[in-house]
Amino acid sequence: MVSIIYAKIKMSDNILQACKIIRKHNTLPIGEIKTRIERNETLLESDYLDLDQLIVMQEILASLIDLGAEINLYKGQAEVDMGFLNNTIETYKNIAIDREKLDGLMLDSEG
Repeated sequence: MVSIIYAKIKMSDNILQACKIIRKHNTLPIGEIKTRIERNETLLESDYLDLDQLIVMQEILASLIDLGAEINLYKGQAEVDMGFLNNTIETYKNIAIDREKLDGLMLDSEG
């Protein structure tokens, strides 16, 4: 089962700039992106277990926040905040670093 984290975006100004930012990472037409922002519908989705996807989502959301967007993030049915996303990414990065260290130790002990 794939775990999804998704975002709804609310904003009243800079919608065209927001559409351009989102369009760079999404195949939705600009008109559909604009409509989803106006209706506060789900606009961005990411596999919760995919670090690269989460990082892209984090970058997009940070750019939208800079434009004045209000972000509503959800993991499943539960609303979460940007801190949750940021902490998840940091945790995954630390796990990857720990794995690399373990791999190095295992290779050293074999050789």
